[in-house]
Amino acid sequence: MSNFKSIKVNDNFYQSSCFFPMPLTLIGTLDEQGSMTSFGAYSLIFPYYIAGKEHYAMILECRNSSNTAQNLLRNGKCALNFI
Repeated sequence: MSNFKSIKVNDNFYQSSCFFPMPLTLIGTLDEQGSMTSFGAYSLIFPYYIAGKEHYAMILECRNSSNTAQNLLRNGKCALNFI
């Protein structure tokens, strides 16, 4: 007998499902006015060292239409909170 649960894979399924032990990162970005902080939870974020060990870099995989992606493209800054 299996303990696995079937989930319907659809748009944004990751927002309604929790997979353990996936690492989780909260990414904080500023909105269009620069007055409110928006936090998005992501597990598809990885250290990236092609830029060289003297630079810190991360790869974030997300929808380009998400608030996080749009805010990052607009402002170029974010806060990474690894949980």
